[in-house]
Amino acid sequence: MSISDRRFVGEFAWALLDREAQDRIGAIAMEIAAARYVADVAVCDMAAHRAAVEACEKLGDDILLELAALDELDTNRLLEPNGTWRLPAGAGPLCRECGGEAPHRSRPTCDACAGVGRSPLMLGEAR
Repeated sequence: MSISDRRFVGEFAWALLDREAQDRIGAIAMEIAAARYVADVAVCDMAAHRAAVEACEKLGDDILLELAALDELDTNRLLEPNGTWRLPAGAGPLCRECGGEAPHRSRPTCDACAGVGRSPLMLGEAR
């Protein structure tokens, strides 16, 4: 399996940043949210939609570079010694079989894996 039982909790990582880094990263995150909103809402306006999608990609790269410069987000924090990846806690419950969303609390696998009879392994919520 490639998904760890442990999750990456952004709140903890955020608390380790100094105020200046939080301000820079927070500003980029707000711009990503704004671009994502335009991309989702302006689907009939191809120019705005395309520009917003491209802005999300560029700003995503910017935030990764900022975090890399601070040594706050790297393979050492996200890859477990056993080779599994720590995914964001905010992603919610995930199916460990395929990585898809596991929407049912009563059935801890995604719909597809539940249909093929694989073992019901799931990542729980971090909180």
